[in-house]
Amino acid sequence: MKYKIQYICPHQAGKVLALIMLLITLPFVLLAAFTKVLGLMSGGMQLAMPTLLIIAPLLYVVAGYLMGVFFSWIYNLTIKLTGGFELVLQEVPEVVQEPESVL
Repeated sequence: MKYKIQYICPHQAGKVLALIMLLITLPFVLLAAFTKVLGLMSGGMQLAMPTLLIIAPLLYVVAGYLMGVFFSWIYNLTIKLTGGFELVLQEVPEVVQEPESVL
């Protein structure tokens, strides 16, 4: 079965991309916080680190949202020229599992 994406909601795409960016940033923030707690940073970085730990994830989320909105807007404009993304989907039978007996 072939399907074409005719429209991408900019707000929804922005939300999804913002969450993805947050999840990508989170491990780095946790690693930086961990090295700060252990005292593995030099003096200048120790002073700037608390601010960066708060600002960096926020910037990534805002940038992710704005990129999602912008890219979906551009996609919606160019679909008239290109026809949009074409997807080929395969139907897969659903596997139903029997509940296990407690006895």
